[in-house]
Amino acid sequence: MARMADALEVGRSAVSMYFIRHPDMKPELDAEKHKLIDIAEDNIDTDIVLHHDVASSKWKLLNSKEGRARGYGAKTEIEHSGTQTRIIIDKADNENNTLETKPKTRTGDGAP
Repeated sequence: MARMADALEVGRSAVSMYFIRHPDMKPELDAEKHKLIDIAEDNIDTDIVLHHDVASSKWKLLNSKEGRARGYGAKTEIEHSGTQTRIIIDKADNENNTLETKPKTRTGDGAP
């Protein structure tokens, strides 16, 4: 709604009130929201395809229906013995239900 308000040079509340008074226009608002999601997905896909970005690839596997359908899932383990967090990406082997685990360790100083 903020983008619409900016484009029309009105406040967000004016746009919100318009959609309250004209519920038949809600599909138009939903279509705009979906366009933003499509742009974000395209940006992630571009990072993966053109730049071979590993972080974007992992995010896509963990957060897409397609990735979950192929057995990818996330599990976060937090160790309270310091500032260390292990992020583990698991993929179940469908034949014998074993897990392929790839740990990544991060320290609290911002270094990977």
